[in-house]
Amino acid sequence: MGHHMITRSKKQMVTRSKKITKNSTPSKKSISKATPRKGRKKSKIPSRNQPLLPTEIISEILSWLPVRCLTKCQTVCKEWFELMQERNFIVKNMVRNREYNIHNREPYRENGETFQRIYTFDGLIMEGNRDFNKFRIRNLALHRVFDLPTPPHKSEILIPLIPSFVHHGYYKVISAYSCKNETNQHGGFEILTLGRVEKPSWRALDTNFFKNFNRENDILWSMGIQGIAYFVRTSKDGSENYEVVSFEMENESFTSCDLARSCFPDNSKACVLRWEDQLALAEISNNELQVLVLKNYKKGKWAEKKTVIPLKFLKKEPCMVMEDLEPYRAIDGVVWFRGSNYLAYNIADEEIVCYVSKRLARIFRQSLVTFKGMRPG
Repeated sequence: MGHHMITRSKKQMVTRSKKITKNSTPSKKSISKATPRKGRKKSKIPSRNQPLLPTEIISEILSWLPVRCLTKCQTVCKEWFELMQERNFIVKNMVRNREYNIHNREPYRENGETFQRIYTFDGLIMEGNRDFNKFRIRNLALHRVFDLPTPPHKSEILIPLIPSFVHHGYYKVISAYSCKNETNQHGGFEILTLGRVEKPSWRALDTNFFKNFNRENDILWSMGIQGIAYFVRTSKDGSENYEVVSFEMENESFTSCDLARSCFPDNSKACVLRWEDQLALAEISNNELQVLVLKNYKKGKWAEKKTVIPLKFLKKEPCMVMEDLEPYRAIDGVVWFRGSNYLAYNIADEEIVCYVSKRLARIFRQSLVTFKGMRPG
């Protein structure tokens, strides 16, 4: 009987466990959704396409990085790539970026052709081979090259108008060419716009200036300042005044004015320089730098008198040769000279504050500047 009772209890336990198991699985209807507590806000998780930081903050952070890092950051996402193509970002990075291009002053050779440096600007370098009338622009940091189309006429002077990219997203390059008596060719100007199309072409500028310009008989200086290209011409024999032709990049217009030859009788000593943000003519005579500034190029207004700067270092340094020095820039009270070497002279302190051997490499800022038509190189 005892055995019968144990067996029966086992059956009852098995049957009961089955009922419990069966009833332990709640139906879908019996599941009640948990209601959130009042006053508790749901946490917002940013989506994959939503940046964790505002674009302005991202731009501010990236603008401090060197170009070599930014080239890698461009591959992170489409938004970063597009951000780094914006002109405002490129300009901001040029100001903050502390890395520099190092360019050897020796001529650059490629495919049997030799290119000499003409200008450096905006992290770019313009090079030219005047024998073959070939010119190009390189970004050394990005290893990109743009081969300029060959000018229709042999270029005597080539000037890139630098600020145009900052404001408009493109550059303009202006070329002056000489007349040729044997072919009845007049002198004149041609212009090329870079950055708008992949294959730009030169355009002739309609002007009567420089139609009789002849490289064999005339001396020609040029300089680009704040979107203005200046061309200063005079005769080698001293029979003509100094003619200054100014070209405005934005509206592509010319103005002209003269300066009496008596201001600088000896053109072998005269030169042009950038005096702050204005054009000036100058010469070194009797250990003095004599400068005459063009105050208003539109009205042809020159300074009333010359600025005379004593160059005392010429007396202190007998090795300095006066004829070998040429002033080319004056900014913040410091005049820069070039010749066999480069030096900077502080006007107020009357002393040399910087001396650079011309044999050293040229150093200038890196940049992200590129435009349509550039190739690897």
